[in-house]
Amino acid sequence: AESEMAALMPAYPHCLAYPALPTMASHYFGGNARERSHRTSHARTLGKGIACTLLLSLALAGYVLPSFTASNTTASSRNHGGRRSRALRTGPSMMAAAIDMPPTGYDTQRKILKVVKWPHAALRRKNEEVTVFDEKLHMLAVNLFDTLRKEGGGVGLAAPQVGVNMRVMAYFEVKGEKAVGKLLVNPRIVKRGEDTDVDMEECLSFPGVKGPVVRPTWVEVEAQTIDGKVRNFRIEGNEARLFQHEYDHLDGVVFIDHLDKATLDKNLLKLQNLKNEYMNRGGMDPMP
Repeated sequence: AESEMAALMPAYPHCLAYPALPTMASHYFGGNARERSHRTSHARTLGKGIACTLLLSLALAGYVLPSFTASNTTASSRNHGGRRSRALRTGPSMMAAAIDMPPTGYDTQRKILKVVKWPHAALRRKNEEVTVFDEKLHMLAVNLFDTLRKEGGGVGLAAPQVGVNMRVMAYFEVKGEKAVGKLLVNPRIVKRGEDTDVDMEECLSFPGVKGPVVRPTWVEVEAQTIDGKVRNFRIEGNEARLFQHEYDHLDGVVFIDHLDKATLDKNLLKLQNLKNEYMNRGGMDPMP
């Protein structure tokens, strides 16, 4: 199997460029007052370097230290006139880079992908059209369906919902007791029906949030298969609703954009909890 795509690593902060601690303790405690003062200052600098190195190691390992960060930010503001230390500023920014970046290995190995939750930036970013139809696209398709099966109750998933901003979507068309998987690449709605209906919708990227959404009862679609062949077809009924929900994701639209104010107000606490969870995990690029 091909190796995972390497994740972009943040630049090391200046505080890591300190020399190793000397082995002789007397080096820091002998000499005259001026020398002792200089060495004490150097020791403090080294101590800060070690602390910063520890924080960086924890951040790169994926650990979040909310209580530590919060308490030390308060102390920093109190002791330094509101200026935060370099280590405290660096930690959250590195966590944001790890959280907000696309997943690694999504198109090179079979794996369950993590569904991103609102307000993750991937849900609003521009999604690029697929121009290369190769084994990597096949692997992405397999991973989308594997992830969809893993998520209980989910019947549709668009690539941006797993942090991959490409115009690819997968869903299960349910017919009786059978579920047929459909993978659409670069889909485009050619025509929408004038008749509409309303039904409750939910989304894997908005756990616990639901509301009524009005949509056309049918759509005519042009899309490419996983091998790049162009197909034209008409979708009606529940499948049309499902398709339009996933198609919205490819345009950076999420289903709460269709909810009225009263419904949004009912879901306000759940939405705020999702935002808090994203921020607590180090997210620094929330989208509306």
